[in-house]
This record gives sequence, structure tokens and C-alpha cells, in this order.
Amino acid sequence: MRSKSTVSGFTLIELIVVVSIIAVLSVVGLLSFTQASISGRNSKRKADLQQLSTALVLYKGDNNVYPPTYPSGYTNNTQEYPPMTTLLPYLNSVSNTVVDPKNAAPYLYYYQTDTKTFTLCANLEPQATSYCVQNP
Repeated sequence: MRSKSTVSGFTLIELIVVVSIIAVLSVVGLLSFTQASISGRNSKRKADLQQLSTALVLYKGDNNVYPPTYPSGYTNNTQEYPPMTTLLPYLNSVSNTVVDPKNAAPYLYYYQTDTKTFTLCANLEPQATSYCVQNP
């Protein structure tokens, strides 16, 4: 007489299939989250440039000139131009600071005295594509 043995549990194949499905779902979720984070930071950069552009136009309305820039035009890596204290009264921000959301660096600002125009730039992710806003 043979006794029927009953073994409870999962087979190795079933476990491998379940682990594979969980791994694929995790990777898809992580990639989606990463892309959403990048998109959010890029949106913040664009909104910041628009806010700074408005602040510069308001500053010019009061002072008849845009704030000066660093002598070489763009920011050096240690000091921002124009200094944010110059634009604080014109910024509509809770923190009153407008910096890149990833590395907290100031945005690039350049004022051309000959054409009386300014340019604000930020590098968008992931390929550091330059996005610039010029005065109206």
C-alpha cells in the first residue's frame, strides 16, 4: 500500500515567477517616479525663471534700469547676480529665495546694456538643456 504524501508549499518555478513579476513592477515604478521627479524640478525651474523675470521688470519700473550683472555676464559659482536681496521686494515667494531645486545654485542672469535686454537661464534635466527667458 502506497501512502499519499501531501506536501504543502510553493514550487521553485512559482516562486521565481512571483519574484520576477515583483522585480519588473518595482523597476517600472522606480523609473516612473524618477521621471516624475525630473519633470517636477524642470517645471519649478521654468516657474522660477518667470517669477524672476517679473521681478526684474518690476525692479526696472522703479529704478529705470535692470540690476547689474557679474562682469563676465553670467554668475560665478560663489555669488549670484543680481544679489537676491536686490529683488526681494519684487518676489512673490514664501521663502524669498529662487534657486535651482536640485543643487541650490542661482540661476544665470545676464543684462546687455547695449540692447537693454536681460536673459535668465536654467539647465533642464536630464541632458542639461538650456532653457532661457528674455525680457518682454
